[in-house]
Amino acid sequence: YTLRNMTRAPQTTFRELKECQFSSWYPTFHDIDESIAVLDKSEKTANNMKQRKFGRKNVTIKSKILSPLPQEFLDYLQSDGLLLPEGAGAVSSFIPKPKATDDCWSSEEDDSIDGNVEEHGTKSETDSVISETPQMNFSFPGLNESIKEAINSLGGSVIPKLNWSAPKDATWLHDSHTMKCTTVGDIYLLLKGSDFILHDLIHALDDICLDHNEQNQLPSDSDKRLNSDNLNGNIENISYELVLRKWSNLHASMEFRCFVANHTLVGISQRNHTQCYSHLKRDRMSLRSNILDFYRSIIQHRFAKGLIENYVFDVYIDKNNRAWIVDFNPWASRTDPLMFSWDELVEYQQIAKDYVAKEDFISEESAYFHTTSNMIGSKSMDNSENEQKLEDTNFPIIRVVETENEVRQDPLSSYRAPIDTVNLAADRAGSTTFEDFMKMCEKPSNMK
Repeated sequence: YTLRNMTRAPQTTFRELKECQFSSWYPTFHDIDESIAVLDKSEKTANNMKQRKFGRKNVTIKSKILSPLPQEFLDYLQSDGLLLPEGAGAVSSFIPKPKATDDCWSSEEDDSIDGNVEEHGTKSETDSVISETPQMNFSFPGLNESIKEAINSLGGSVIPKLNWSAPKDATWLHDSHTMKCTTVGDIYLLLKGSDFILHDLIHALDDICLDHNEQNQLPSDSDKRLNSDNLNGNIENISYELVLRKWSNLHASMEFRCFVANHTLVGISQRNHTQCYSHLKRDRMSLRSNILDFYRSIIQHRFAKGLIENYVFDVYIDKNNRAWIVDFNPWASRTDPLMFSWDELVEYQQIAKDYVAKEDFISEESAYFHTTSNMIGSKSMDNSENEQKLEDTNFPIIRVVETENEVRQDPLSSYRAPIDTVNLAADRAGSTTFEDFMKMCEKPSNMK
């Protein structure tokens, strides 16, 4: 195998993208058949392992889907400014903190505070210095009520997202620096301030290619990639949805991204590769086995009814070693490969494709394919050479940060402050520009 045969990074089809949107996969894994048979490694027969019942109905985080979203709300998310809609209520950052003896927020305080302009029941002076540029007033009373009901049904705290993306890049707007939302205002604030959410609305279909069925329907001399003519029908088929997921305080070290090629789990990567967690190096093989068993028992051939053979999923392992599905993503360059590269993953994909039907390369116990990491980048390798090196390592290859030297840069680091502030602070020509900016930030009471 040689990387010179790879002409470009993988792209996703519209069908694959739709299967990865939340409403497509959530019903499948939120209510599964408890009686499905899974392999039990603790008891083996002569030729195979004993089967047992899975015993869980839900393998993902409880969520509510609000769909379809009104077009006016989508227009609001794409509009300029960060003004909350009328009736959005309080942003939790501005809600007075309870006394040390209190266990929860006061409902009277919540009702008396408007997250846009009021604090402690008094209208903020910032209302008098709103930009002279007229801004549209948005109001979504029906959506507000639906969100409130969903928050209450999910325990009072949720994480918002649209079809594919969550507003991870906007957590700097929240005083907790997380996506935890307890009010309607919290949700609107994160969604409105997120570039990731805007990408879902404007650029979701960028760099999409046609699947085989769509290609066969086009004239032979037409472009096989989506263009303005054949894209319009797909845009109309997107129904945008607001997803509210029950807030769970997940430990960052126990979330993993898994890569599936030709229905074969080929790679597992530590999700938060910006930190080194010592226990992952110690537990990596048991984690690998746990995730592989979960994939083969629950996800394989069940995601998208087995019609999508290449995809990526995120999984969380809790303190009881139970696996939970967090999300699905397309097998495409738009998905972060984390501790792998897409060159490597495409190479693994080809290896899995070539050997998927060869029982000689399938282990009896875990049915994964033997391969070798030093295949990547090799100039040439015939079948006999491959067979000789298949014993060195195996699919899935798991990668974790083992030392501080292996820590990667945080991809969200560039979203931790408004770009305007960063640009002004980086101005080395003089201090006038930044001083002017700081004057604009003074309290209105100090300004004439």
